[in-house]
Amino acid sequence: MWKVWYCRTHGYYRDEERKCEKCIEIMDERSAVRLGKLLSGILRHFPERFGVRMSLEGWVNMDYLARALSRKLRWVRKRHIIALVNSDEKGRYEIRKNMIRARYGHSVNV
Repeated sequence: MWKVWYCRTHGYYRDEERKCEKCIEIMDERSAVRLGKLLSGILRHFPERFGVRMSLEGWVNMDYLARALSRKLRWVRKRHIIALVNSDEKGRYEIRKNMIRARYGHSVNV
């Protein structure tokens, strides 16, 4: 099973093992998959179910999103969202300052 890791040298990445002694585990595969599915659902399909306000371009405030996600996944914090996005090889999401959006796959109008 892979994990999401972070360190100053290697940044965020997904792998089974850490690359150096300074790399810290952010979350395991199961947690990352659960968070990813919920994040995708909120940003692409059902923001209103979680009370998340989305701009016309699909941007959502990360602090509000983290609070909304933590209602379903109590352990989620903003750092988990950042780790998931920055370790995502498919580039599904985009972060600018304190805002996040899905890059594609919307069923809501953006």
